[in-house]
Amino acid sequence: MAMALTASAETYLAESFDYAEGNLYGNGKWVKYGKKTTAPIQVAKSPLTFAGYQDNAAGKAVRLTKESGEYCQMLFRDKGTDAAKGTVYYSALVNVSELPSGSRTAAFMALTGANSLDATKFGDTEAGSEGAGLFAQASGEGFKLGVSRNVANLGNVKTSVAWADKECAIGTTYLVVVKYEIIDGADNDRISLWVNPAKGDAEPAASVVAEEECSESLADVRGIELRQGSSSVAKTPVAVIDEVRVASTWNEIFTPAKADAVETPEITITDMSVDFGKVYKGLTYTKTINVKGKNLKGDISLSSPVSGEVTVSATTVAKADAESENGCDVVLTLTVDNTAMTSDKIVYAADGAQSRTQIVEWRPIETIAVNSFKELFDEDNISMTTLYVYKGEATVTAIDSNFYTFYAQDSQSAAEVRSASGCGYDEVDLTKVKQGDNITDIVGNVIFSDDGGIDFVPVAADAWRVVSEGNVVEPKVLTFEQIHAAEACDVIFQLVTVKDVKFDEKYGNYPDPDYYGKFNVPFHLVSDKTRSGELWYFRGTDIYNSSTNGYFDKVWTVTGICYYITPVATVAPRSLADFVEQPEGAVDSIAAGEAEVVGYFDLYGRKVENPAPGIYVVRRADGTTGKAVVR
Repeated sequence: MAMALTASAETYLAESFDYAEGNLYGNGKWVKYGKKTTAPIQVAKSPLTFAGYQDNAAGKAVRLTKESGEYCQMLFRDKGTDAAKGTVYYSALVNVSELPSGSRTAAFMALTGANSLDATKFGDTEAGSEGAGLFAQASGEGFKLGVSRNVANLGNVKTSVAWADKECAIGTTYLVVVKYEIIDGADNDRISLWVNPAKGDAEPAASVVAEEECSESLADVRGIELRQGSSSVAKTPVAVIDEVRVASTWNEIFTPAKADAVETPEITITDMSVDFGKVYKGLTYTKTINVKGKNLKGDISLSSPVSGEVTVSATTVAKADAESENGCDVVLTLTVDNTAMTSDKIVYAADGAQSRTQIVEWRPIETIAVNSFKELFDEDNISMTTLYVYKGEATVTAIDSNFYTFYAQDSQSAAEVRSASGCGYDEVDLTKVKQGDNITDIVGNVIFSDDGGIDFVPVAADAWRVVSEGNVVEPKVLTFEQIHAAEACDVIFQLVTVKDVKFDEKYGNYPDPDYYGKFNVPFHLVSDKTRSGELWYFRGTDIYNSSTNGYFDKVWTVTGICYYITPVATVAPRSLADFVEQPEGAVDSIAAGEAEVVGYFDLYGRKVENPAPGIYVVRRADGTTGKAVVR
């Protein structure tokens, strides 16, 4: 970790990166330079050594990538203090494993300061000023190191960067010392570089001195910076950096002042940059942030987000909670309402500690909210190119694993939630839903299917939220005639029960029993007492390929998904359990509580002792009469 020193010491900082492996940002006093969030700088368990500088491995190190990514800085002259004056040295152990291609490179280390246009603009996520850059460039079998007043090598190599003569080897650790002399006047500050200097009280001659004709980019000197990538033209090397020191004298680089070290309050949060990614209007998202503190003088305060879209579960983290072993969790809640808002920030602050500015970002997508599937049946006003978010609550009534589809029903209507991978959508993830789940917040497009129903195509494989499990939908009891005559929104894809269902007699007499001996056809022709219909089968159920023995010559009550209403009323049972045999002689029309039947009569008034299936007049024990159906 970095050592904070008293004002009397000439060492500004000595950093051994003694942090947990992972992102550097947010550890110690490391903050972000600018707002880049890609390729965060990583703390790695690969400390470096160099005789006379760091004889034994201590702490860890950091890895830099050549890809355009995050910049981190540590301020040794924060707001409210004067910038460094005179001469500033910085040093580090550097081990380069890969070099950028091309002759133009960018600095991988530099000094930082305030913004030249606004002296108050520096610190976490602010882009202040940079300069005194350290560069690496391919040379022969290895590379050379160089320095410049600036950090980007945008001109001719020889005039933009002063390169040391020493050719360095890939995979070898080097001690690098950079000296920045602040000289009165414009564009005349001097940068010196040493590669593998020997330890000593006297400053030796530099390996190279940069006094090139280019403007100064530092407004003042307040911090040290680690840089990654840059642009498509100028890039940084892949390297491990360790034991970074900043001092005002040569001697302090080799013998950093430690006697006056003080325990500085620190704030650490798990995610300095929170990216909710693609989000949809009308939905709510949460992320949990863990907050810890060390050497705190008091509680940690959290600023209030200003976007109106983000809220935090607490505005204060108690000192005791922050300094506990597990720290304190804070929940960020994003409620997407205004799609013009895309970012926010939260500042974590405590007395004496480096404040942490957490950047919160999201990419909102416009949607139209509906509270029932029935609203989506309005073809005149519903667009298949518009994203809808279903805010009602629907129960999953069936799953068709063969087509990555499930059916959901609310109090008014139902929909087929299906995949459309051929049109660029993800396959619906059926592991994230099961029959009986109540779901909401479904985001997707609407397709008007040829069966008259609504196909809801989710924008992602699991673009819904499960709110409860084990729910049951009571099926509508209908005849095939009632299904055929119904409005699509009132029955299609809903759970229905049809009684008196008989299979077409041709199946029992069909000469090829191997074909009709199993449920291995897409559908069967059936009828009830009102009209003909069809039973369709989902392949991923226990129905498909099971034996039809005993089904074709009996009468059934069948429950399933209403699949079509026209031209043929169609029901899709979900399992063999959806077939319930109607026993011979069953009487349908006797309601609960009615008296016992004591006599059956045909429609001519003749008494029938052993009634066959049909319609009869019945006499009950209480003397009342009525019609009843015997099955």
